[in-house]
Amino acid sequence: MRLLDTTTFELQSFVSPPRYAILSHTWDDEEILFEDAQQGRDCLLSSPKKGLAKLIACCAIAARDGYGYVWIDTCCIDKSSSAELSEAINSMFGWYANSQVCYVHLADCQLSNAGNNWRWFTRGWTLQELVAPYDVRFYNADWSFVGTRFTLADEIFERTGIDPVILRRHREPCYQSAKSHYRSAKRYTICVGCQTMNASRRLLDSLSVATRMSWVANRETTRDEDMAYCVMGIFDVNMPLLYGEGRDKAFVRLQEAIINRSNDQSILVWGLPITPSVDRSSVTAQRALAMSPGRFGCPCEPDLELSSAYSTTISSCDLILEALVGPCSPGHAWASSEALFGSFWLAFLNCSGSRGPLAARAIVLSLLSQDSLLFQRVSLGGFHVFEACPDGVARGLLRSGDVDETVQLPFDSQAFKPHRIRVRLVTDPPHLPYSRGFRRTTPPVQVQVVDSADGTYTLQETIPPIKDGNFIPPSPDPFMTTSFRYQYDAAGDTKLPPGIFGALIFSSQQKRAFVVLCGLTRVPKPSNLSREDSQGGVDIRTYIAYGWWQETLSSPFCVVMSWESFVAATGRDDTGTETGTNRLDALSLIGRVRSLGPMLNGQTEILEEISTVVLDGGFQVEARLERVKFLQRQSMCLAIKISR
Repeated sequence: MRLLDTTTFELQSFVSPPRYAILSHTWDDEEILFEDAQQGRDCLLSSPKKGLAKLIACCAIAARDGYGYVWIDTCCIDKSSSAELSEAINSMFGWYANSQVCYVHLADCQLSNAGNNWRWFTRGWTLQELVAPYDVRFYNADWSFVGTRFTLADEIFERTGIDPVILRRHREPCYQSAKSHYRSAKRYTICVGCQTMNASRRLLDSLSVATRMSWVANRETTRDEDMAYCVMGIFDVNMPLLYGEGRDKAFVRLQEAIINRSNDQSILVWGLPITPSVDRSSVTAQRALAMSPGRFGCPCEPDLELSSAYSTTISSCDLILEALVGPCSPGHAWASSEALFGSFWLAFLNCSGSRGPLAARAIVLSLLSQDSLLFQRVSLGGFHVFEACPDGVARGLLRSGDVDETVQLPFDSQAFKPHRIRVRLVTDPPHLPYSRGFRRTTPPVQVQVVDSADGTYTLQETIPPIKDGNFIPPSPDPFMTTSFRYQYDAAGDTKLPPGIFGALIFSSQQKRAFVVLCGLTRVPKPSNLSREDSQGGVDIRTYIAYGWWQETLSSPFCVVMSWESFVAATGRDDTGTETGTNRLDALSLIGRVRSLGPMLNGQTEILEEISTVVLDGGFQVEARLERVKFLQRQSMCLAIKISR
């Protein structure tokens, strides 16, 4: 640690620092930097920078109070060294906590100023400088004494929302002891009355994550990443500094570090609106964690007796949550959204509510996978958090702690059970392989030939650009080979037409015999498959592997028809001549299909009733879509059986 001598103005480094004072201030133009202080006393005192007066005044007050050294962030850190800067920021809370006194210089405060709307209270870094030190003393622009953290506690609480117990510690009398009276308590001692340690770390850890986040919600920093870095000490976490990663990534890393240290689920109580929502029917997918401390604003505390039953951990892709989880009954405005988002569930958090001791905070989740209990966090009607009461209704929670009675979510408390669930950290699936178009390829195919005199059938796959065709099943563009497109009706609702992702043509003895079509009666909206600003999609195999077809009202189908029926439906004859306005081309031979046996080596579930056609010569073709599970993996499989 590097300190500035209050009389010689020279920098000295210490492994075990002596008693020292510390300065808290807001940076202005022409501050005295490390390079200036290194040049020696004479050069330093002759500097024309405006910050010299602040440095001299701080050293004078510290020397008057009996301190030989002072720490000032502008000149005691070599910011040209990224390693030293990272070490200093990670150690700064401890440096402030271990100081004997912290002098706060309010550059925009005059003696005649009323109130406490000073710039110092709006900065992110000054939060830890307010709560960490043992003693905090405020001075105005002329270095006249204004008051201490104890004497100004009520005004500071009104301005910042910080609990007065934090502000008045070391001076606050113990109300649990009848013999206690006001006196200055010795630092780092334990009160015999309430057994509370007079140290900032113990008191801060007794408050929830949401409460501490609310203190910094309205503060700001010059660099975006510092909104996360400036509160590391408040939550007693350490992490490397990565300037350039952006505010969002830095704040997510901070929350991940907090989750790894704490079992406090109030970290999920974010996104609270200030005023009731205007669009009560909106449903939006949300990230599990907040993107900035500004999303917090409503303090809440956990129930310590329930902490062992409610836990939060994090993996590389998901948030692992242990909580009471169960389905809820969405209102009429949200019922139609279940087609795209899945069924809505509530997860009760270990967070106190504002409507009595039985009230609890809850978040809304959409079910993505029943087998693995994978969920996506969503907001309903603009509300990210709901408050559940014993009357069986969860109401939208505002930042003030009040609820919006018009946004209600009924639930049956008897249906809720403790579960260990996974909540997707981001709104898009991780490691998603994007492509320029939604390529129409078939799922795995198994073919069984029984008593066939014609030998092995030849398989061909087609992805033809049919336009304006009447296909089976009916679709305005059954193959949709370029990309998904939104289609809206007169009311503005999205229409999801059926899509065919495979058309298999089987030939025997150089003659086309029959066609097997497979697809989905509905296809998902583009935002489920690719970036919102992209016209691309994903490969159907990725679509199947992720099980996205289960997240919509999609119903798989397969249709088998003779080549003659196919020609009649598409307007193309067997010689390749167009017989109508439609066009079918791009037939390509992809190889011979060998018999794979009657069943794949896995658990199979029939998804679609068997589609059958009888060909000339007494041959019968059966085709069906199956869902095959193997080694905890699943996919769709097209099973085709040819028999006489």
